[in-house]
Amino acid sequence: RPREGFALAAPVVTTPSLRLSGIGSTGGVRTAVIADGTTVHLVKVGETVGGYAVVEISDEAVTIADASGAQWKLRMK
Repeated sequence: RPREGFALAAPVVTTPSLRLSGIGSTGGVRTAVIADGTTVHLVKVGETVGGYAVVEISDEAVTIADASGAQWKLRMK
């Protein structure tokens, strides 16, 4: 129980500063085009970009995960 006068701090949640620019498929293997603000990366499932692992690439979105297992979906805007 927290002491009186002290508030519990909420955990800081940071979201990836990555942007999905495109998704392509060649021979059944999907590749995502992801920009990190300075560089454009071509990545496949199992590869990493900006410290995030690429977990899944669908027709419409890319799922990435950080080292703790938290996941985000990147969608084209």
